[in-house]
Amino acid sequence: MRPEHQKTFLEIVALAIEEKRPRPATANEFRVAGRMLAEHLGEPTPIYRITKSDIISYKRALQETPSNYVQRFPGSTISEAIKANKARAAPFPTLEASTINNKWLAHIRSIFAWAAKNEIIPDNPASNVHVDRSEDGKGPPRIPFSTSDLAKIFSTPLFAASTDFGERPWAILIGLYTGMRAAEIAQLTIDAVRRERGVLVFEVGGELKNEASRRLVPVHSTLIRLGLEQRIERLKKSGKTHILPDWHDRGKAQGDEAQSFSQHLPRWFNRTFLPSCGITDKRKVFHSLRHSLKTALSSAGVDRGLSDRITGHEDSSAGGRYIHQASVEAMRDALEKVDFGDVIKLTR
Repeated sequence: MRPEHQKTFLEIVALAIEEKRPRPATANEFRVAGRMLAEHLGEPTPIYRITKSDIISYKRALQETPSNYVQRFPGSTISEAIKANKARAAPFPTLEASTINNKWLAHIRSIFAWAAKNEIIPDNPASNVHVDRSEDGKGPPRIPFSTSDLAKIFSTPLFAASTDFGERPWAILIGLYTGMRAAEIAQLTIDAVRRERGVLVFEVGGELKNEASRRLVPVHSTLIRLGLEQRIERLKKSGKTHILPDWHDRGKAQGDEAQSFSQHLPRWFNRTFLPSCGITDKRKVFHSLRHSLKTALSSAGVDRGLSDRITGHEDSSAGGRYIHQASVEAMRDALEKVDFGDVIKLTR
């Protein structure tokens, strides 16, 4: 028997990371996935002894696991967190099926596949193990906010400040007028707002979904009118590095940047803010701000390829590979065709 056969899953994770060299955020997710499986197994188990029954049992445990259990039940294993959560008068929400399938099961399946490929184990015990879901196996589709939705959102006291709106309102405004993903907004640094050939732009960087996500996005005139540059000056004077420092710092504190950045503020927006506005359609979430901009660009007659450049979508069209960049002037002019002013009656 080769020495690798006796290694635990966590030890195999380290070997796989060393060879695969994934992005730091992905590598961290692999380690967390390994730790979570180890917690479920309960004792150091050589990888060759982990069976499909073990993985199915783990899947069932994940379905009962409270989201963010490490923060909500510090020092607890998965089993302890499940038990503690069930004992609460109002249990915390459990992990969603999409998170279980596309993250935690997907990561361990990837590591087991690497081990099988390298003949450490004969086959992948996590193969075809997933949470079955209704319809097409996906969660509710995300849809844009309607005109009445936007009117409700922007007429709340949250947007009634006479000077700087504060972090949450700015996050919503930037999401609507740039179409950025949550993680992209959370990682915006103060230095990322700069002039490119005279056009004020956001430089989108950090841990991103794909290379198409790394881009420049012109700052819409509405954001300028509402005081974005003044906010940045105030943040500079206070020694901050990011446009939304609380969101960024909370995400980074959790270690896994790409995932945690998409959680903190969007979770408040989806679970607390939208219901307070009377918006209860589960298809409408923080990501719907991105859908709203895409829809508005289309309605304004903006070319699909240019819209994709603004929002960081990969162009899958036949001619997409021949389009290498769109000028900031063209993107600015396209964005300025979008006007939510009829429903977002904010003044400065």
